[in-house]
Amino acid sequence: MNTSTAIKPAMPHARSEVSRTAAPVVTAMRVVPVAGRDSMLLNLSGAHGPYFMRNLVILSDSAGHTGVGEVPGGEKIRQTLEDAREIVIGRSIAAYNAVLNALRHGFADRIRAGAACRRSISVSRYTR
Repeated sequence: MNTSTAIKPAMPHARSEVSRTAAPVVTAMRVVPVAGRDSMLLNLSGAHGPYFMRNLVILSDSAGHTGVGEVPGGEKIRQTLEDAREIVIGRSIAAYNAVLNALRHGFADRIRAGAACRRSISVSRYTR
């Protein structure tokens, strides 16, 4: 192929630019429990209550960005998120898979307990 007609990247410096720049690190983590009204909807196990609970997780990084995520609510989940701060804060956002794996490993007992609780609840609903 003639090099003068070869397709060149639109931004030839983009790849080298990324490798020279360190990814931002998480500098703050805030957990905000929220509750809201919900209409009574039917599902497989009956109707759920008139309120829903969620936890908002707000992360800030060293580049000045802020991100918000949402997970199910409840005190045990909120406490686990609070306990996760020391694993999350100070870590590079580029290492998110390593952070998730550290959380899975560090809180495996809580994850297993929650899964067992959910299984027993769903089994009891269908064995009545």
